[in-house]
Amino acid sequence: MVEITKSMKILLIINAIVGIIIAFLYLVIPHAYLLLVQWPFYDPYYSWVFGGTFLILSIFAILARKKKEWEHMKMIFEFIITWQLMILVLNIVSLIFIPAPIISIITTLCYNIVLIMLIATNLYYYNKTR
Repeated sequence: MVEITKSMKILLIINAIVGIIIAFLYLVIPHAYLLLVQWPFYDPYYSWVFGGTFLILSIFAILARKKKEWEHMKMIFEFIITWQLMILVLNIVSLIFIPAPIISIITTLCYNIVLIMLIATNLYYYNKTR
């Protein structure tokens, strides 16, 4: 059995921290946050679902960190990577099809940069551990 490295556990904590920050923005202060980034519309349900999903992924990342062996956490890691890829694609589609102010576009691009960095790092450690 392959043991989880310290760097992979740190990566899971980074994933969890990013997720908790985004979850806070979309669960606790969604209206204020979306006004701040000048998002063209406000749908509380979408914000809560999006924030809730980030919170759940963060919790699973923290729980996966407690596992000692790769086989016990492989599926959680795959789920995190797949979800991040889906959000990246949806962000790109929203940039193409939703007319938005420049602040919203910049915020989405910043999210995309963070997601690309997380996805690349997650994939690197996933492939390294396999």
